[in-house]
Amino acid sequence: MKLWLLVCFSIVSATYANHINCTTLDCSDLCNFHGSWVNTTSTNGVDHGICVCNDDYYTLDSDLEHDHDLTYTNHHPEAVYCTHRRKLQGFAFLLHVLFGWIGAGHFYLRHAGLGIAQLILFAFFCAGMRILVEHNNNSSLDAQTKFNYVMLVLLFTLPWTLWYILDYPLFLSGHYKDVHGQDLIPL
Repeated sequence: MKLWLLVCFSIVSATYANHINCTTLDCSDLCNFHGSWVNTTSTNGVDHGICVCNDDYYTLDSDLEHDHDLTYTNHHPEAVYCTHRRKLQGFAFLLHVLFGWIGAGHFYLRHAGLGIAQLILFAFFCAGMRILVEHNNNSSLDAQTKFNYVMLVLLFTLPWTLWYILDYPLFLSGHYKDVHGQDLIPL
């Protein structure tokens, strides 16, 4: 008797897990409460549909690795929908304005490589400025040596300065995307 109940329960669970009837159930949790499930077809009481995420959320294909056709037509219980929040373009720009010299805007977008590169270039900028300050007031240096120091300072400071300045229109125009390639929420 127990075996028969276990078999029946398994069949019912397997049927429910692969096919959702959203006409009789509340399906708001299928989209992780950040979207809505829209039925597209219904066959024999089994609904097929898509999860339409709210504007500030999205679903990655890697989140749907258990949903083999990746078309959102059947909700698989291990697939995860609408879990990633889109980044704000205005906040990324503000971080660049206030802390862009250390790559804060890139770190916010989870571009760690760009953020670390900008941080390293800022360290070179600081080193170049230190060289300039230390040797600028030294009157015992000849003109060629002073010129060499100025060139060294330019070598250290110019890449960071150009990158920092050129990032302003890129952040403001929404050129940068988040780490998953999704557009930012515009200003």
